[in-house]
Amino acid sequence: MRNKKLIAVLIVVCSITLLVVLNSVIFSVRSVSAYCYNADDPELEQTVIEKSGIKKGGSIFTLNEKKVTDTLHRNVGNVKVINIEKKFPNRVYINYVKIFEYFRIHQGNKYYFCGNDGRILRISDVPGLSSATIELRLSTPISESVREGDKFASQSDSEVMITIELLSALERLDYHKYSQDMFDFVDISKSQYVFIKTRAGIMIELQGSGNLTAKLRIALSLYENLSSDKLTYGTIIVPDGDGREVQRSDENRYEKIMGKVE
Repeated sequence: MRNKKLIAVLIVVCSITLLVVLNSVIFSVRSVSAYCYNADDPELEQTVIEKSGIKKGGSIFTLNEKKVTDTLHRNVGNVKVINIEKKFPNRVYINYVKIFEYFRIHQGNKYYFCGNDGRILRISDVPGLSSATIELRLSTPISESVREGDKFASQSDSEVMITIELLSALERLDYHKYSQDMFDFVDISKSQYVFIKTRAGIMIELQGSGNLTAKLRIALSLYENLSSDKLTYGTIIVPDGDGREVQRSDENRYEKIMGKVE
């Protein structure tokens, strides 16, 4: 009877030992790869792997995907993690998108370069390639304590949400990839108005801060049908509310309403 109990204990101990050995040998992380959906950037891929905090040799079972995602968002400002894939027994894939610099905010002697998710990707003393980014004009200044990776305002701030919605609208309307060549600046500093200065010269005025996708669609539809001489000056006006009719005015509405010269 005693021998049977001893055998049973030995079997349990051996089983546990075997599981531990298998876990450490077979199910330990051996390979970490990164894949970017929207850019071919080997240097960034290597940075993502290095900054992920994933240690080779660690158990794939205890790998915390959320922790890895938070670590990357904190340490690599210009990426957005899509998901962390565990490929058993020992491979991990980090899938992400590269966030490009779309907006440039000039405040004091600093330039804040922002991505399409409202995060500050880079802070510089020089404007850089001004033609590659759209100037963003805000009503409230950016906090001096803001760092790379932070939102340029609070997540609930209306100006951040308007900015993100505008970029989302451009993406849905298939203008997202052309926006930097098409627009000079966006001014959302006055409540109930969104002004977009095109590089051709004409201004787009969206009245009201809601339903920007529909309003922008209407404005760009008229923009594409204007003759080249009509694109160099004036304002495309999209009123707020249902039944709105887009119109073009020879008047510089930006100067009139905002009191600013573009």
